Amino acid sequence: MNGIVLWSSQSQRKALVWCSDQGDLAYIISPRDVLHSNTIPVQGTAISFELEQMGNKRICKNVNVHHHGAAPDLADALKKLTRAQAVA
Repeated sequence: MNGIVLWSSQSQRKALVWCSDQGDLAYIISPRDVLHSNTIPVQGTAISFELEQMGNKRICKNVNVHHHGAAPDLADALKKLTRAQAVA
């Protein structure tokens, strides 16, 4: 699966990911799930990963970082789109 990190926190060691299948958002819940790194990718980073269902949450495993800064404004664009749809 491919995705873009929408939000991340180094202090909480977590990230929220938009997925290319347009399904529910997924989570990176540990830096150990990021291959070749020990840090959580920052907002806007393009990644690929294996998706695992854990209860009602989708979890990213074996995360590969492809491009830092690939879509830094995606989270804001999605927020604006959601607000515009709510008004319509």
